[in-house]
Amino acid sequence: VQDEAAFNFNDSVFWAIDQSEKAEFELDLNQTVLRNELVKDMESHFDDAFKERAELYLTEDLLPALMERYSPSELAQNISSKVIPFVIDFMTKRFQADNRTMFVDKYLQEYAESQGKEIVGIEGYDEQVKALIGDLNDLEFDGFTETILKGLEKEELSSNMVNYLGSTQIMIDAYHNHQLDEICTLVSASTEMENQFIKNLYKRIFYDRNELMFDRTIEDVKGGATFIGVGAGHLCGSNGLIQQYKDAGFSIRPIDTKTKDHATDFKWETYEAGNFSVDIMEGATLNESYSSN
Repeated sequence: VQDEAAFNFNDSVFWAIDQSEKAEFELDLNQTVLRNELVKDMESHFDDAFKERAELYLTEDLLPALMERYSPSELAQNISSKVIPFVIDFMTKRFQADNRTMFVDKYLQEYAESQGKEIVGIEGYDEQVKALIGDLNDLEFDGFTETILKGLEKEELSSNMVNYLGSTQIMIDAYHNHQLDEICTLVSASTEMENQFIKNLYKRIFYDRNELMFDRTIEDVKGGATFIGVGAGHLCGSNGLIQQYKDAGFSIRPIDTKTKDHATDFKWETYEAGNFSVDIMEGATLNESYSSN
């Protein structure tokens, strides 16, 4: 997400990174790693066997069905009236002028890197791609054609696309307003949809990955101060990271990330005692146990 609204957090986030020894994100977004690993992993998913199955499906199933149902002009009209407007709308929202040039994860990761923190990728590229598309060797094309035809025939395709864009914006707005409950409601609703493909997708994206993220971060958390930056949806539900860490016996304390930075102008004074000095806010006092040592 590059939407300016998603960067609505204050210095507490950077403070948390500063206190940590390691900064762990869903992926290590180092450009060299990204370029080398992602290309290799994508190629491993689209092997020759899958390409042959996909080609067979297109030439012997989907294309003949489209040709039988629509004339070339009708098909072109459907695409121009239902598919292209969605693409334009999506691209317009994706590249708004006030969007950041860097998405949130990369922004925080580069900050952590600049502070000398050890960067850890919780997942491999291969694992994240697999969560998004599943195992292509198990992908069945049965029902795809009928779904596509129904989408072109009715208004389902446009409606689904609009709903997708709408729910994405709702989630960004909720994130901007620090409303985790709202995000969790959207995630929960997606996992309960009747569409089995969507249900399986969200199970892979959230439930399965929550387990993996917890297993791969807990030892580092036990070993020292660790910053973990993952999508907000991974904090939701009975196996979200918050609940899993609670179940493991950790105390959870939320930090205020929404009070605006430097909302109050403080005056500072220097306190000196013996061989040390410290700057404190005017009007504050040091605890006697500290001032006497």
